[in-house]
This record gives sequence, structure tokens and C-alpha cells, in this order.
Amino acid sequence: MLSESQVRTNLEVIQALFSKILLATLAEIDGDSARLYFQPAKTDAGYNWIIEDEIKKLPSIGRFAAVYRLSKEQNPDSTSWFLLQYNPVDLAILYQKDKRDSKSPINRLVSCSLSLTVYDGDGKVVVSKVANDSISDNINVDQIESVENKHYAFTVGPHPRKKFLKSLIEPVLISVITGGIVYSFYTFRSK
Repeated sequence: MLSESQVRTNLEVIQALFSKILLATLAEIDGDSARLYFQPAKTDAGYNWIIEDEIKKLPSIGRFAAVYRLSKEQNPDSTSWFLLQYNPVDLAILYQKDKRDSKSPINRLVSCSLSLTVYDGDGKVVVSKVANDSISDNINVDQIESVENKHYAFTVGPHPRKKFLKSLIEPVLISVITGGIVYSFYTFRSK
């Protein structure tokens, strides 16, 4: 089990997933010396800024000569560029508790899905796909609060909770059995 300082936050895991998806998709095209323009295909999902931050890191790792956010006023002048349109499809964080052992760590599953389309300088589609990825790890229940960022709702997943009925069954069952044994003892003893 990782210590509190070694556990990645949900935001860090989401950034790693988007980076992995982008690198895998853009590896399919030869764009080392080209410029990359990017824009969201639809409305802002609330976490587009994470995707755009990961796209802006591409020149620093040797992919593309430069990266620009495409605005309506821009009209790239040569064919040595690509346009990346992205659309966030899904982002989910789930915490799954082992039902057999309440003291064991919980499984954290972070999954995301992006729709990506890459056009070349002539406007032809080079790559078009929906890419999915997920990361699963184990964390302690008391680490959930530290991996989530309450300022960003998309980093908060549903917390595993004991169901109210299930939490009552065991104490009620023990009380009924104990009461039955005591009642039986005194009933048989008095006869």
C-alpha cells in the first residue's frame, strides 16, 4: 500500500490518462516537424483545460514543432500542419470496496474517453477515433479525501458506503439470537 504522499491524486491520474491517449493517437501520424493546431469539437466539458495542457506539452517531448490553439481568425498558410479536434466523451471515478473484507483497501478506477479527429493541411482526415483508457489502483478509505479536489467536481467519485439496511442486519440478528437463547434458557429452567 502506498503512503499518503505516494498516492497520486485523481487530477494527476486524469492528466496521465489524457496524456497517454493523446500520445497514442498522435503517434499514428508523422508530425515531428509540423505545427499542430487544436480546438474542442463541441462545448467545454469542464475539464477541457486539462486536455489542452497535455496537448501543449507535446513539443517538449519531441512531438510537433509547435502547438497552437486554433481561433476563428487563424488560417494556417501552409500544408505542414495538422488540426486536432477533441471532444471529451466520458470521465468517471469509481471506488469499489471488497465486500468480504471491510478493512482492506478499496479499488479506485479512473476511466476516460476522448473522441479525436486529426486533419492534415489539406483538410483530409488522418485519424478519427474514440480512445478509452483507465487506471486502477488500491487506496485506503481514509485517503479518498486527499486524492479528490473539491474545487473540481470531476475529481470526486461516489464514496463507498455501507448500506443502511446491511449495517442494521448484523446487530439486529445478534440481538434476536441472544434474546432467543436467554428466553429459551429461562423458559426451560422454570419448567
